[in-house]
Amino acid sequence: MKTYFAYGTLIGTEAMRELAPSAQPVGAMRLEGYELDFAATSREGTGGCWLRPAEGGEVWGMQYQMTDADRESMDAAAGIPERLWVNIPVTLTDLHGNRVETTTYTIPDNPPPHRPTPDYTDKIRNGLATAAGIPADYAASTNRRLDALHGKG
Repeated sequence: MKTYFAYGTLIGTEAMRELAPSAQPVGAMRLEGYELDFAATSREGTGGCWLRPAEGGEVWGMQYQMTDADRESMDAAAGIPERLWVNIPVTLTDLHGNRVETTTYTIPDNPPPHRPTPDYTDKIRNGLATAAGIPADYAASTNRRLDALHGKG
């Protein structure tokens, strides 16, 4: 079995299971030292969630467990072989203060900014609304940032 930290469009179990049917949520967890941002990939016109290093920053998401085969399928879908995204090791903190080692995806090589579409950010909103244990203040502040990207609020 493999683990994966979902912090963007795959936070919600329904979205995760579209890519990894075996995925089981382990729980909400926090990644320190980063902020959620959006960046372009090396493929023209594409982009997505990026973990931007930020002192004092934190990103909340959902830790999942899944079969090796599902994780391999996710890697292919994320463009890991083409380096659109890369796997990075991260240390998370669970709701009880325990440290957990896992991996997640991010866009490599200090990428340029990318403006996500409303459909893309709606997936993040839906995940934040349905993922058990994500702090309400984190979800609210993330939703305000998403609103600002699209000229709302």
